Amino acid sequence: ARRVCAGRVRRRRSASAHWHRGRHRRAGRAPPPTPPRRFAGWSNPSPRPPRA
Repeated sequence: ARRVCAGRVRRRRSASAHWHRGRHRRAGRAPPPTPPRRFAGWSNPSPRPPRA
């Protein structure tokens, strides 16, 4: 556990925080990994069918 942004990480432990963690290492190698299923709400609130 590297204490780089310890001040901020200590309080907000969000999905995006973990999601962006390893992005700078292999940038441009592949699309960002899909966040864990339990955090699916941060990106798509509710997968509802198209309006028709």
